[in-house]
Amino acid sequence: MSAGTVILIYFLLDPAKNHRLARGSAFLWALYPPSIMATNLFGSEILFTFFLILLAFISSKWREDWLLKLPALGLLTAWTALIRSTLAVLVASMIGILCFRLPCRKAIVSSFIFMLFVALGLVPWTLRNWNVFHRFIPVCTNEGEFLGRHTTYLLFDNPKDLEENPRYMAWRSTTDEASRSIQGYTMAIANWQEILGRGPAYIGHVLFRTLQKTYSTDDEILFWSVKRSYGIAQFPGPPTALPYKTLLHWRWFTAAFYFFVLFGSLVGMIVIWTKNMLCFKNLHFLAATFILFFAANTIVLAKPRYHFAMMPFLVILSAAGYLHLLKKLQPAENEKAIPPSNV
Repeated sequence: MSAGTVILIYFLLDPAKNHRLARGSAFLWALYPPSIMATNLFGSEILFTFFLILLAFISSKWREDWLLKLPALGLLTAWTALIRSTLAVLVASMIGILCFRLPCRKAIVSSFIFMLFVALGLVPWTLRNWNVFHRFIPVCTNEGEFLGRHTTYLLFDNPKDLEENPRYMAWRSTTDEASRSIQGYTMAIANWQEILGRGPAYIGHVLFRTLQKTYSTDDEILFWSVKRSYGIAQFPGPPTALPYKTLLHWRWFTAAFYFFVLFGSLVGMIVIWTKNMLCFKNLHFLAATFILFFAANTIVLAKPRYHFAMMPFLVILSAAGYLHLLKKLQPAENEKAIPPSNV
């Protein structure tokens, strides 16, 4: 599946026009450690990222007047949201792109058709949830639980302090999964209101802590990637499939890779902004989802591995940045010799 993502990234970037950027971006993604390890995250982060790039590919490569484009985008968005409960982010990104590219009237009609097929794609799961829980839940049943739990983390520097919070423990004691999920949305709203009520200094502290914890480590992806894939409890042996020294080497390599990509992406962001490369429609959807994912991870103390889906856009920016630096370092071709001075 990661190999398929490499191929999609390559063809997404128009190799006929931008062959160096396409090859560089695909090469960097092929080196991203969590994407090449044997991992039991296949059904979540890796699969989700593949479909995310596929959405970007279809939205930019298929003709706007092709009748199957909007139905395909709608159904694929629904299926992608069922892998990870990011329906709001995906729908907002796609509708934003449609409004940006199309005239107002056509954008409204296209957005309506797109949403119609999103709803159609969610029908099987919605019916399943109605039959099981007798409630309208269009996506994963634990989305509300995730929001309730991870916004509560924002209020405590030490997660163990949650056990002393009566409101949180009363919510967690709810045995019905659907009820706990629905109450989780209320819990999340109450947590955000409490954070806002504590003033700007506390808000700044929470934002800094969230960004630091989410984007400064990849240990969770790394440890999930080296764990035994077929149930640790069912097989004897250590909890990871690699010895400690090898695991440590992987951590060093992952840290070096992140430093390399983040520095290159900063340069690439400047290059894209100054050269107006963002007008290339193949980057529109990834740029929109990156911004919304970043904002969502800022207000929710998500697990570090959830930023996996944002890495393809950073990799593309990084490739653009390093290609620009290499071009600057190369001597100018066909320079005319400076004639000798007569003085």
